[in-house]
Amino acid sequence: MKGNAVAYVCPPVPNKMLAVFITAPGSTFGRGIREVKTILLMKFFQEIDCLPVGRFTIFFFRTMNSKVSLAYFILIIAPLFFGCHGSEVKGNKNRNTASASSLSLHVGNEKYFMIDTKETVVTWKGSYLSTGENTGYVNISKGELMIEKGQLVGGTVDVDMNTIENKDHNLIKHLKDPDFFDVKKFPFSTIVITKVELTNEENKKVTGNLTIKGITHPVTFPAKMNVEGGIVKANGKLVIDRTKWNVRYGSGKFYDIVANDIISDSIEFHIKIVAKK
Repeated sequence: MKGNAVAYVCPPVPNKMLAVFITAPGSTFGRGIREVKTILLMKFFQEIDCLPVGRFTIFFFRTMNSKVSLAYFILIIAPLFFGCHGSEVKGNKNRNTASASSLSLHVGNEKYFMIDTKETVVTWKGSYLSTGENTGYVNISKGELMIEKGQLVGGTVDVDMNTIENKDHNLIKHLKDPDFFDVKKFPFSTIVITKVELTNEENKKVTGNLTIKGITHPVTFPAKMNVEGGIVKANGKLVIDRTKWNVRYGSGKFYDIVANDIISDSIEFHIKIVAKK
């Protein structure tokens, strides 16, 4: 057995040999069998068949030539079996890495409050200059706020760009492609709070570094915050010029287009955060 695929070879029978291979779902070995059988296997084997059984697929082979040995059969199949499987494992690893946030949280540190992603809401608003606006939401994947003496002093938030939503599914598909946020290549956006100034007891002026599409720029926005009973509640409004983060599609700055087709460079984010010990 190797990873998620296993092979069984039955003992030789008079004049012919029967071999059975079992593969797990998603194994490239199964796909490879279909591709290679017309090149190699059909010269030596007949009645190639496959049978789905639950989560597995069973492949059957029988020799056409009694001179074909069990060892020779295995030599034909082995490179396909192990080579294809190895590539699949590597591919899965890369996909998992691409879709996982690299943000490390200070779990257990009394100064840090973990963001409750179920109670936290981030809404966005964009618009054409002439035909109205689009609104939707995007989810925070994880984050934390640093609190000292009841005041916000720092924090980090990861936004899962794959969760961008709007009632227009075609718009969402477009927002996720390279014209806008290219979420396949850049699945997460991050803001790191670097400075917090008190405007008054409740209102703050928050400064941080915002990273979108691998590009980082400083941002400043107003926020209100309250700490009570081990729970932090914060509300803020962040407005950015999307073109600074190379989100230029439909921008009048970079495209010679008619006014009706110009998309505003400004994107508004309304943020409601709940963080707990």
